[in-house]
Amino acid sequence: MRSMTAYSEAQEKTKNTKTKIILRSLNYKYLDISVYNLPQQLLVLEEKIKEQIKRSITRGKVEVYFYQSSKSKERFSINKEKFSNYVKQIKSLAKQFDLEKKLSPLEILNLPGVVSGGKKGNISKTQLSSAVKKSLNKLISFKKEKGKVIEKEIAKNLSLLESNITKIGKTKRRPSKETDGKEDIDEELSLIGFYSQKVKKIIAKKKQIRKGKAIDFLTQEILRELNAASSKTRQKKIATLIVEAKNYLGRIREQAQNIE
Repeated sequence: MRSMTAYSEAQEKTKNTKTKIILRSLNYKYLDISVYNLPQQLLVLEEKIKEQIKRSITRGKVEVYFYQSSKSKERFSINKEKFSNYVKQIKSLAKQFDLEKKLSPLEILNLPGVVSGGKKGNISKTQLSSAVKKSLNKLISFKKEKGKVIEKEIAKNLSLLESNITKIGKTKRRPSKETDGKEDIDEELSLIGFYSQKVKKIIAKKKQIRKGKAIDFLTQEILRELNAASSKTRQKKIATLIVEAKNYLGRIREQAQNIE
């Protein structure tokens, strides 16, 4: 079992460059991957990064952040010809449309093609892939560790729920002719037992499947049967036990929302 929420980071270093990849996974009913801050020269690798993650994660919102720092000095150069052309065109437009002629050099420097250079050391495709892989492995480990905690909590609340169902079975009255079987909740209790066993089997499975969705579906079925039993019974003690069982079930459903 794996948690959907997790965090990890990994680095790759060269002589002049350090690259950091941060992965963050959040709750989401489907798989959604977003990549941020990827350098323009490496944008072609965005889909490959997503495919790399898809092979390991089945559900959740995954965010990938790219950070790079360089020891090498940054050098800039100004294209004076383009700068001059921008100035001429701006002055011409200002005259044509009766606009202010004041020009800010900084604003012109920010226009496309005026300033070049200043790029940090490049990272190879292999280094980027390696950094993503390292961070992804750490993320999976984090997910598994948190998954163990969730699994224990679900097992604990499922055990408490089953204990309540057993108490209900011992407390309920036998069907009588007077009630015409209207208070008979044997079928509901039997189905609750069946679904709870299904939940246990899903938890115990070693294979990575979408356990969260499966558990959420089964808990909905258990809730349906608890509501049906509640509408039939007139015994105060059974009604109280059903309310308690719903409380345990609610905790399980809440925990299931964070399972991949």
